[in-house]
Amino acid sequence: METFTYKYYEEMLRTLKSRDYRFCFFNDFEIKDKQNIILLRHDIDFDPEKAVDIAKIEKKNNVKSTYFFMLNSNFYNIHNSKVYNIIKGLILDGNRIGIHFNQSGYDVIDDNDMRSFINKEIHYFEKLFGINVNIISFHRPTENILANKLKIPITHTYENQFAKEFKYFSDSAKIMMEGDFIDIIKSGKFRKIQLLIHPIWWNNEKTDSMDDYNCFIAKKTLQLKKEIANNSRIYRLS
Repeated sequence: METFTYKYYEEMLRTLKSRDYRFCFFNDFEIKDKQNIILLRHDIDFDPEKAVDIAKIEKKNNVKSTYFFMLNSNFYNIHNSKVYNIIKGLILDGNRIGIHFNQSGYDVIDDNDMRSFINKEIHYFEKLFGINVNIISFHRPTENILANKLKIPITHTYENQFAKEFKYFSDSAKIMMEGDFIDIIKSGKFRKIQLLIHPIWWNNEKTDSMDDYNCFIAKKTLQLKKEIANNSRIYRLS
């Protein structure tokens, strides 16, 4: 079966369930629990619409996960009605929302600055969506973050309890670094797994990462042209 396809993703979810993994939210489990646990998470770096495709597969298979969105993304705006409704839809379906904190979007001088910006984002997300935010993920985390040397007012996904006590797997750069996810699950080697899935990489058919980026760029370009046309009397779509 081709990896990074929706068919593969659905088979992976079914394999997890057949191996009696319990899908948990961050902070909703006991580390001493002997049951198999999967922490399924999605960092939305580029395209919130791709999160909808993944969420539909999860809903079909009665799976809940945590979706992390950026406040200061250069690629989408969570206050835009379309993106806002996507996030509200995820919440209504029983998923959790976290913050995908992008440090590079701020002029951060020291840890106090970082804590201040994180607190502001938490406040904004909670007011906008009417939720309690209790977890964040860092976009392109620094060594300081990965080493857990940063003291912040909220739990994050790279803390030892999630990244050491659990086996951490990611599809970053559209690579399964430690091997096929389904094969690893079937092996039964890891009872507790944190799995990071970026929806940008997953499609109906097999593609490579450049295909995914170019498809996103083409879509955003068309959207931008339409917006300009809707807001200008002199611009016409070619």
